Amino acid sequence: MDELVVPSELCRNAIRDPVAVVDASVWLIGHMCEHIGASDLGDLDVLDFGCGVRFTQAFLNRGVPIKHYVGVDVSRPVIDFLRSNVSDPRFEFFHLDARNERYNPTGQPLSEMTVPETEGRRFDLICLFSVFTHLAPADYVAMLRLLRRFVQPDGRLVLHALHQRANRGRSRLHGRPCQSARHVERSAGEGSNRFEHLEER
Repeated sequence: MDELVVPSELCRNAIRDPVAVVDASVWLIGHMCEHIGASDLGDLDVLDFGCGVRFTQAFLNRGVPIKHYVGVDVSRPVIDFLRSNVSDPRFEFFHLDARNERYNPTGQPLSEMTVPETEGRRFDLICLFSVFTHLAPADYVAMLRLLRRFVQPDGRLVLHALHQRANRGRSRLHGRPCQSARHVERSAGEGSNRFEHLEER
């Protein structure tokens, strides 16, 4: 398969160099594997909420192992691009029309959403990278309730959130505070699944 080259307008990363973006994605996938005690993702079914394009580039362009990858995103242009340009049967991409201030302001409330294409399916690993950073605090519980339906009983949920120690675990997005990963974990309540969080300081 030819290398997946993504138009710049679909890249949401703070890093603007396209090669450096993929380098960072390869490192981040490795860091996630280290956190969950896996050598790689070659034996795991993965659901990536807020997928964007960078992990798909890492898997396809750098040969990073993956068993099966389902990417979900609120950006229809991102999902349309991936569906049109990725033919590898290990990959699936679905649009979630959930409201997001930055990427999908006209979407539906998250508390009313589901992903019909993934109903009844269970994943070994669910990851969210900088997703909670862009959610209103009121949506934390709605997101976690949505995701619990899709995780295996012994599965993992890996969360990456921006965290500013100098601001006591809060950063700011569009004029409002963004809670740290610790606050999100408290929102999850009690459950049998492992909750992992990768914090960027």
